[in-house]
Amino acid sequence: MAISYRITSIVEEDRYVSVFGQLVFTGNYPTGGDSLSNAAGAVAPEVLPPSGPSNTASMPVFLNGQTVVHVSRQPFVWNVAIESGYSPVLIPGSGSFNFKIKLWDPATKAELAAGAYPASVTGGVYNTLEVRFKKNI
Repeated sequence: MAISYRITSIVEEDRYVSVFGQLVFTGNYPTGGDSLSNAAGAVAPEVLPPSGPSNTASMPVFLNGQTVVHVSRQPFVWNVAIESGYSPVLIPGSGSFNFKIKLWDPATKAELAAGAYPASVTGGVYNTLEVRFKKNI
């Protein structure tokens, strides 16, 4: 199962757009990292309108400017944080949101084994991802 990315903030500048939101881990972790998906199963972020459903961390939703991210290039800046104790690593793909997130176990110094996500990962509510893109202009 892929990781759901629930956007809570889109900040646009002249040539760049920054996106921040919550990561929700469900299902099984595949070797090599897991990819993002939205509620419809498409590889894209799930944009939450201010009046719509909130994320499970109860983070406020601030969507400045457009509510659809018009980017097609890879992110050039990213910050992924999870509260479980595992170390997340973003593996860039060929487009804007087709990257993977790989989890490393600091205790074993190895990638998380394929299989069900640990409860510490699925139960975390402050799992966040911030990415910055150059806009399609």
